[in-house]
Amino acid sequence: MTARRVAVCVPAYRDPDGVRRLLARISAVEHPPEALRVVIAVDGADEETVRAATAGGAEALALPKAGSYAARNAALDHLGTWPEMVVFTDADCLPEPGWVKGHLAAIDGGLDLSGGAVEVTLRPKPSPAEYVDRMRHLRQEMYVTALGFAVTANLAVRREVLDVHRFADRLQTGGDVEFCRRAVAAGCTLGYTADAVVQHPARQTSKEVLTKVRRICAGMADQPERWVGTPVTKARVRRAPVTIARAEGVSQGVLWDAREIVLEWYCQWTFVRHARRYGAVVVP
Repeated sequence: MTARRVAVCVPAYRDPDGVRRLLARISAVEHPPEALRVVIAVDGADEETVRAATAGGAEALALPKAGSYAARNAALDHLGTWPEMVVFTDADCLPEPGWVKGHLAAIDGGLDLSGGAVEVTLRPKPSPAEYVDRMRHLRQEMYVTALGFAVTANLAVRREVLDVHRFADRLQTGGDVEFCRRAVAAGCTLGYTADAVVQHPARQTSKEVLTKVRRICAGMADQPERWVGTPVTKARVRRAPVTIARAEGVSQGVLWDAREIVLEWYCQWTFVRHARRYGAVVVP
């Protein structure tokens, strides 16, 4: 039986080490190599990242700086009609061996878009920032089941869908939300696939977490209609995450707890402040 043709598309920006780690993990994925193509779309044409991609056996595209969604579209143009399924991930993700197999089963089972699990991993003694990052971001199951989209850190799409729908090049963030909701509105099916897993190390510093939050907030200006009338919960001091962290053995003392609470509140406050600017409704 001929293996299904699968392509993996990855945008990368000045991250040769991430590309090397990713390609090492993809080499262990359970799928025949002759039926698996990996395209690294290097946004900004960084030479070291291009060399890392080609050395790892991927097809590297050196592109002008235009953003990750434009890079994904360029990778799709490069692939043409060859793949039967395209899987998107990022250079800082680490797929599990059954990653492609899980997505293929979901697509063969009737899905057009398969949002795979994203496990945000912590170091043995995580910083408060790592814990906040895990609690707030890349909650794929909730995104798919409650909000109607999947993040491109782990998204598989039937090729025929991509013949019709592409990412919005103009967007610098939130393009996965816009793409998935547009495809679903056109009649495509989206589902959560728990056994198609990638790991994503949690951001380790408060600066990295706040950069992520501010990037999301900056992207609101590109899709203001998405926020009009959307309910967002008022920022408040939340002690529940610390209680959970203590129960999990993650908390490292009172100072760690205080730093987690402050950072988590500040992330909430920053997000709510920007969302209100674009018409979101703040609820208790």
